Amino acid sequence: MKLKSLSLELATYGIHEGKFTGQARFEDQYGAMEVVLAPEMANKVLELCAETLVQQAARSANLFTDAIINRAPELEDKS
Repeated sequence: MKLKSLSLELATYGIHEGKFTGQARFEDQYGAMEVVLAPEMANKVLELCAETLVQQAARSANLFTDAIINRAPELEDKS
């Protein structure tokens, strides 16, 4: 079976309120099945993604900062 989709969401009510839960859907030529991810499993998925998320956030911040710095002379000329 191949992983078709994976989703995580923060529960806003119920017994898992404030925790991430999720679903993983698997499919092949014989059918499909969906697995519900309890908070413990959802946290393991997030832990696997954490380093990449931090790296991407840093790249985005650098791009944003560079864009502001590069526009600074243009903005000063308009003052």
